[in-house]
Amino acid sequence: MDYDYELLKRTASGDEGAFEELVRRYRDRLLRFCYRFVKDVYEAEDIVQEVFVNVYRFAPHFVPRASVGAFIFKVAANQCLNTLKKRRRERKAIPSISLFRSLGREGGELVDMLAAPLKQPGEEMEREEAKREFLEALEKLPPKHRAALLMFELDGLSYNEIAEVMEASLAEVKIWIYRARRKLAALLKDKDV
Repeated sequence: MDYDYELLKRTASGDEGAFEELVRRYRDRLLRFCYRFVKDVYEAEDIVQEVFVNVYRFAPHFVPRASVGAFIFKVAANQCLNTLKKRRRERKAIPSISLFRSLGREGGELVDMLAAPLKQPGEEMEREEAKREFLEALEKLPPKHRAALLMFELDGLSYNEIAEVMEASLAEVKIWIYRARRKLAALLKDKDV
């Protein structure tokens, strides 16, 4: 029995310390995951809070068909998709303009969190350009390919966990990640990044 499953069982029995440990273990990964979906830090934080509320609520009903991590990320993916659907409905009702998008800053916060400090000013400009081109290339990938690649590379989910989260077969996930890597490499090669 793995540690996360033990924490979830203890959470189901009302152990607040176990729940807090579960939150500590997944919070940062979920924030990055949700941010990539919704591209808004505050909205991602709200989603993560809602995910943990749902995890707490459904802990007594968890059946270990997959890992606890896959269960948590599936709850997060569903919450993100619901948020995007709601956002689309609201946009149809009230058109809006995003200041960050108009300034070309979309996605910059995530990359800034992952970037190492630079030593020379010239390198910083080159690195910023490379990040911008990388994010542009990433956005050109089909959504399923992009999501699978990011879950594998940044979140450290296994192929099986990604298949569970995305409700896809193991073969589909492997193909999506392979194709995402090839397409990303081709796009970046064209830009000489």
